[in-house]
Amino acid sequence: MENFPKKNWVLSPSERVKPQFLRLIVELLSMEVKNGNKQN
Repeated sequence: MENFPKKNWVLSPSERVKPQFLRLIVELLSMEVKNGNKQN
């Protein structure tokens, strides 16, 4: 239970960054899928 407040504190400042971060991950994943399809 000690980690819970710390997690919230870390989460709060990253709320603004999250959408960009998620978009970046989605782009990387889609790129990997395309590369994988080319190799196969």
